[in-house]
Amino acid sequence: MTQPHVGVLLGGLSAEREVSIATGEAVCEALRSRGHRVTPIDVDAHLDRALAEAAIDVAFIALHGTYGEDGCVQGMLELLGIPYTGAGVLASALAMDKLKSKELFRLYNVPTPPYYGVDAADATDLGALVRAHGSFGFPVFVKPRSNGSSVGAGRADDVEQLAVRVQDALRFDRSALVERFVDGREIAVGLLDGKALGAIEIEPTGRFYDYHSKYTRGGSVYHLPARLSPTRYQGVLNLAERAVRCVGALPLTPMDKVDRETDSVIGDERINDPLMQDSPFTFGEIPKVNRTIVPSRVDPSREDSVLVRMVDREKPGDRAAIRRANRMQQATASVNRIDSVRRWWLAHEVLEHRLLVV
Repeated sequence: MTQPHVGVLLGGLSAEREVSIATGEAVCEALRSRGHRVTPIDVDAHLDRALAEAAIDVAFIALHGTYGEDGCVQGMLELLGIPYTGAGVLASALAMDKLKSKELFRLYNVPTPPYYGVDAADATDLGALVRAHGSFGFPVFVKPRSNGSSVGAGRADDVEQLAVRVQDALRFDRSALVERFVDGREIAVGLLDGKALGAIEIEPTGRFYDYHSKYTRGGSVYHLPARLSPTRYQGVLNLAERAVRCVGALPLTPMDKVDRETDSVIGDERINDPLMQDSPFTFGEIPKVNRTIVPSRVDPSREDSVLVRMVDREKPGDRAAIRRANRMQQATASVNRIDSVRRWWLAHEVLEHRLLVV
């Protein structure tokens, strides 16, 4: 059986282009090291031509943000009959649209912070914004309606800050989401086929989990497992499964928050994150690694099963080199099994020896 020709879609047209390029390069390296025929495809406005010229058998989507996670590229691949990794067109579109995600959460009784949408007409002047905000109160958190990696997002504590944050968000999207600020802990949950694998607590070193915290060495501290009581931990897993079912996207990564004051779990609209990369971290005896994510199979009967693996680039002579060979072999199996590959999509989670690694 010949190996499939894998096209790794990277770059793209969004504000997260640099992150996507790093993701794609890491994926290409992982697949080539196992002998796969891989073609990186830098996504631009002429993607259809590039796909026709490359003549790939399967697309590995390593795109971030607009046009990569919102169903646009997925729709083109559907029309061309090219299998691809990740969620389908509708689920991608719903999960990327924060406003629609929250509307679905409310419809299906998934707790989510109060919110409202703001478009350019509401932000023409301070008076219009004040009328739109009404008695909503402060503090609030403002973010572009359909963007990722916390680009254009930030907190506002008064009307003047709100105006600045809304204008910043509108630089990246046609509308913004204003949400009641929740002083909570970030919890990420990894899922496979709609079932939660485990949860990790993310503690950013800055004010919130922003672009710097996500992609800079030392930008966040990760607690494995999440520092929650057993009851609360299970509640977070259950909420993540419910949130994913709302948008019909099974293999994704919901983000929850646990309110510090009430200890209640609140669903976040961030679901459809792509593969992450190049952000080193250290966990006890686990060596420092570059966050290269490659797919691998999961044995549900084993507690230390892994959905996403780490590849050590800094210490090729230590024990991580042995783990790399095993993980790359598992990556090969996943790419060959296109139907299975398409059902997984995990941004932040690795479940290994009871540790969920980001």
